[in-house]
Amino acid sequence: MLEDAAAAAAVAAPAAAALGSPDGHPAFPPRPGCAPTRTFDATTYLYTLTSDCHRDSQGGRFSATFSRVATARFFGVDGQPQAERAGAATLHYDILSGRSAFISPHASHHLTSLTGDFTVTGLDQDLVTVNGATSRAATDTLSGARGERTLTHELALTLTDVRGPRGIVENWHRAVSGTVAGTYHAVVTTTKPDGTTRTREVTRTVSVTLARGSDMAEIALDGQRFHADRRTGAVQEIAD
Repeated sequence: MLEDAAAAAAVAAPAAAALGSPDGHPAFPPRPGCAPTRTFDATTYLYTLTSDCHRDSQGGRFSATFSRVATARFFGVDGQPQAERAGAATLHYDILSGRSAFISPHASHHLTSLTGDFTVTGLDQDLVTVNGATSRAATDTLSGARGERTLTHELALTLTDVRGPRGIVENWHRAVSGTVAGTYHAVVTTTKPDGTTRTREVTRTVSVTLARGSDMAEIALDGQRFHADRRTGAVQEIAD
């Protein structure tokens, strides 16, 4: 989710326009490992951005592929759409669709649907502000000595004043502040080594607090609180 917010922040950067393009419109900076394409509708001032991405870890312990189709449109201080980043007060960045797959020796993640509606403000400030909502559905599988667990889940989140630097910034996830809140629903199927299975449903209310400059995010999950390492995904409950 933070990487999608980072993509919106990248479009807001002056560096995007500085790259130049033959038609004079911004050539938006690519995300790492991605091959982007861009079209522009001169009637509606709407950019359509498509990215197909692939990443591998050193040593080949995991691989990740993902794709995004998004639109971007700049608005001036008068609220009217415009073609250029220069002089814009607001950016609307909408994710129309997305797919991804993450494969490691004991886990897999398959994103099956994704939408997002982000508004970026403060385009001329060092830190832009992202507000909006995103929804995603995915299937995760974890395997180990005690069997296999599959989660088919949906996540709906609202971003409130998520602030981070403009442009393609390494470790962008670590340089943001703000809150993310929403609901999570999953169907969890557990299969033991002897073949027996158990299925249950899980619904949770989620709130995440992001602190700029810290690797740790605080997650509130139906009254329980956790610290989550944004680099590794490791989670530890916070004792009262």
